[in-house]
Amino acid sequence: METRNLQELIARYLDGDATSDEKVYVEKWYDSIRGEELSMDNYRMDQLKSEIQNSLSTYINDDLNAEVMTTSNDLTTDNPYTTGDPYKKIWPFIDIKWAAAILITALSITFYFVMQRHHDSNVVQLALKNDIAPGGNRALLTLADGSVVVLDSAKNGNISRQGGTTVQKSSDGHLVYNYRGSNRPAASEMVFNTIATPRGGQYQVVLPDGSKVWLNAASSLKFPTAFAGRERSVELTGEAYFEVVKNAAKPFRVKSTGQTIEVLGTHFDINSYADEPVVKTTLLEGSVKIVRGAENIVLKPGQQSSFSTMGTNPILINSNVDVNEVLAWKNEMFQFNEADIEVVMRQIARWYNVEVVFSRTSYEDHFSGKISRNENISQILKILELSGANFKIEGKKIIVK
Repeated sequence: METRNLQELIARYLDGDATSDEKVYVEKWYDSIRGEELSMDNYRMDQLKSEIQNSLSTYINDDLNAEVMTTSNDLTTDNPYTTGDPYKKIWPFIDIKWAAAILITALSITFYFVMQRHHDSNVVQLALKNDIAPGGNRALLTLADGSVVVLDSAKNGNISRQGGTTVQKSSDGHLVYNYRGSNRPAASEMVFNTIATPRGGQYQVVLPDGSKVWLNAASSLKFPTAFAGRERSVELTGEAYFEVVKNAAKPFRVKSTGQTIEVLGTHFDINSYADEPVVKTTLLEGSVKIVRGAENIVLKPGQQSSFSTMGTNPILINSNVDVNEVLAWKNEMFQFNEADIEVVMRQIARWYNVEVVFSRTSYEDHFSGKISRNENISQILKILELSGANFKIEGKKIIVK
């Protein structure tokens, strides 16, 4: 293919305008480039530049006007990246000794490739038969009488009536509670429902007061079918994003691992997974009070509280949190900023419902990047591979090499 045509094809690929056949062509071309392994032994950076240019010319054209940029271990997250479409990808980077990045600037398009010193060609053979689809809208609803409704297979419309509250599944797949009773029930008469997402599931629920909750994978929310008394109280495990309807006369409280969050009306995210080392609460709008034993703090928008689940360490406040990274899951994205491999793989394990096995006890790799959560797992691992990580899929098990 001529250089100009290839450049135009790459541009359409990055913009998300390529056809399915064109996407396959670009990915095969990229795989062929990645297949050229370069050893860094006894090479200086200027020699590496020449080697990479020669390697590229084999696949493109001798007259390709390519600018090659070499980098050291101080690669940062300032690299350009794209968002939205699943095919707009940012290649993650790690601090590895033997690495270089290739920058092709034709038509201001950037492609980054990380060349590994050693590559085990038998490690990652991501055949389609071993591929794993991403998670989706899946959840179980446990009603007050103990009966269970599988929400992902339930029909749209009315699901149940709980006292004066009608429970519905909307056309867009949300669970909606509409209270139609003439009088609010007494606190002693409240009945509770629980919505739980499995690994590989997510769901949105509209509570009886109109507050909205997005549940991430492997999470659950227990709540009354109608809020009574002087407060609105729910219980959370896992992770959820809340948009709470303001009601000064009836504050909203979320009980999660080791803490209670008190709000009037606000937007915030709570991450309280049992397999995470810290509990994090991130505020987007309004204000919240974090109560943990004798401690209590008030968060401002853009701040994040955290505390270790081990011991009695005090609550810490981060005023420089990346809110987009925190809410990436809600926006159907994975987003990492210098995250270690354990953090990355815990998120992947929950969303793809897989077991992750580490072949080593410690890793120095760190990843920065952004990619759609709607990709099959092979695409996610393929991108992580560009940072030097190696994986093997065995059924529902991912082995980190």
